[in-house]
Amino acid sequence: MAEIKPLKLKRESVAGRKYPADHLPVARILVDTSVAHLDQPYDYLIPNTDYDLVVGALVEVPFASAMRQGYVLERLSSGEQGVKLKFINKVLSNLPIFSGELPELIELAAARYGANSWDILPSVIPPRVMKVESKFRGISITPSKERKELAAPRFTQAIGSDSLYQLILRSMEDKKFAGQLLVIVPDENDLTRISKDLESFKPLLLGSHLANSLRYERYLTALFKVPKLIIGTRSAIFTPIIPGSRILIFNDGDESMYERRYPSWNVRDIAILRSKEHSLIFLSASPSLEIVRFLNLGWFTKSKPLNILRNSKLRLIFADDRRSEIEVIRSGLKSGNVLVSIGEPGYINAFSCQKCRNIALCDCGGRLKINASGGVPTCSICSKGFLNWTCGFCKSSAIRTVSKGGAKLAEEIAKSLPGNRVIISRGGSRVDEVPPDVESCLVIATYGCEPKGKYSSIVQLNLEALITRVDLRAGENARNLVFNNLLQLVPGGSAYLALDQSHPFAQGILKFDPLQIAQNELTERTSAKLPPAFRFATLEGPSRELHKFAKAIDSTNFEIDVITIFEGTSTSNGKLLLRTDISNSGKFSDFLRSLNRYRSIKSLAGIKVRVDPYSI
Repeated sequence: MAEIKPLKLKRESVAGRKYPADHLPVARILVDTSVAHLDQPYDYLIPNTDYDLVVGALVEVPFASAMRQGYVLERLSSGEQGVKLKFINKVLSNLPIFSGELPELIELAAARYGANSWDILPSVIPPRVMKVESKFRGISITPSKERKELAAPRFTQAIGSDSLYQLILRSMEDKKFAGQLLVIVPDENDLTRISKDLESFKPLLLGSHLANSLRYERYLTALFKVPKLIIGTRSAIFTPIIPGSRILIFNDGDESMYERRYPSWNVRDIAILRSKEHSLIFLSASPSLEIVRFLNLGWFTKSKPLNILRNSKLRLIFADDRRSEIEVIRSGLKSGNVLVSIGEPGYINAFSCQKCRNIALCDCGGRLKINASGGVPTCSICSKGFLNWTCGFCKSSAIRTVSKGGAKLAEEIAKSLPGNRVIISRGGSRVDEVPPDVESCLVIATYGCEPKGKYSSIVQLNLEALITRVDLRAGENARNLVFNNLLQLVPGGSAYLALDQSHPFAQGILKFDPLQIAQNELTERTSAKLPPAFRFATLEGPSRELHKFAKAIDSTNFEIDVITIFEGTSTSNGKLLLRTDISNSGKFSDFLRSLNRYRSIKSLAGIKVRVDPYSI
């Protein structure tokens, strides 16, 4: 017979009663509510078990029917009168991760871009890794020293390929400078290259390419150990530094300086929001139009111009001169390396019928291209192949090249100059730097992939196509490309530019004055009501909702222009383009932020707002 076991009562655990901390028992917390119209701090009680909770700590709190994360903004003796407060559920990290100038900076950034604070925060603080925090427990943040009066933000024109290094070196060796130097560069290649030259200063390197644990560790290192030199890519612009430090932005007009995810903030604007606490220096071979506007307004100063190009006896050769680009290349190879910058990648990016000259098009309307010598023509939009292509008008199969890609041009140039070593740099197989032991080498690169080095000659092809691109920043990009490449010429070097000398762009290069070219561009942009004289925003969402919204704006007196609506398809959203004069900047941001909150309250279909995008 089986043994009968005595019955046992199930033990139930009863949660102990929580009591508030004795000192400053209320925490004001910025909660990640995930709801646009509830983006505000909320008060919670601090349990007496967490009496040592610090400002900037990460906590978990009950919000509505879920547990949410939040950062402690301040500790108070009491909360809002008449409101029954809930207790903090858990302290996730009792390190001051979100403190100092960060809360105010994030709020200013969110207000400018019509967003919520938690839309910005993922770019600011790397994903938390608990095991990393043990290295920093018990370390107190060094109190900031009293700072001197800050100089006005300034623009410095690069005068050589080593200008960034020299400017950093000058700051690091300045004995009167007691703050930190935060350097922001466009991409990982720039980060790697400049950090090699500055290894003796033990720079702290920051970037999204790092593993999460290393990113978080270096963020805490910047916060607690106050390194003298910090170098990073885009998101490093938010790195905590002591008041009175310097922020150096290299090539602020580069597309990599613009956040691609919503709400698309950019490094230049965030740096300006920090200008009350830190000195700003913008360095580039050619200024962005936004910097030119600030110079004109007197908000920025310009360092004393030192034009290395003017003093190097540079020889400029244009398309209407007697010398061809092949002659310039051949002559340059006799004394050193030659860089050929060749525009768009690809082989034949567009072709027409040799007989009737009609452009070869796909059934969907896209232009046909050929990816390699002897390759099958394919559509540039839908990728449909045409094995035995014939002209739809005259049935001829003979083709005439209309637009040569980089691979085609590289092939033709290499055939014209046999017996020379050739280095090809393009997207996907980019060469960052010409090896120091290489001499008399032909370097062929697509735009933006030019290797760093010293060149006896530089050839810029397809300039007209680059300048006339259907893109908001076409002229600006062309100007940056040309002047950055010219800085890599050795003294007495030659540059061939595929433009007639009478072209306005060529005239600006002849004067070696990128600022003057930029001033002309800014005048044209202003008359056309384009940035930076006007602010733009794009709204993406269901076309029906965008039409309703556009109609509502037209019925108000607010100075916002509805430019156009790009209709969406059955599988994609449409896009609405808004514009306002820069004088309405604050109202524009407030309007877009209010729009997000209103649509959230009414539970309307989501519309993604992007303010001041890199290109429209």
